[in-house]
Amino acid sequence: MIELRKAICKVKIYTDENSIYPKKGTGFFISENLILTSNHVIENSKGQIEISKCYNQNENVLTANIVDNCVECDYALLELNEEYKSEFILELCDSEIIEEENIRIFGYPNDTQGQDVGENLVGTITMKTEDDVTPPDNQIQ
Repeated sequence: MIELRKAICKVKIYTDENSIYPKKGTGFFISENLILTSNHVIENSKGQIEISKCYNQNENVLTANIVDNCVECDYALLELNEEYKSEFILELCDSEIIEEENIRIFGYPNDTQGQDVGENLVGTITMKTEDDVTPPDNQIQ
């Protein structure tokens, strides 16, 4: 799990010019300067996308642009504007989704006091969709 933490960053967007509280999500490096995140994290962005909590980033806030995104597949590919290069990269793979498989993920949800935390989460895959069939919202977990 240590290497996973080093490849992850926090993505922050503002939904309008008057936003005080940004929308936040998690991204991970798939190359030295490309970050993969969810489209729903960046879809309402009205301004620059800020990247923070990168391994060895210091306190500098990085910025990124959207290179590609897909609403249907819920992904967004971001490219850093600055010269930061991640030395920890997660490899994308194409493997079978197995129901009841145990999973571990790491992300930046807000805690109950609204503070940013890096958090390990555990769970089980409870369902998967077939082809273009999307389950109702109340069944997605």
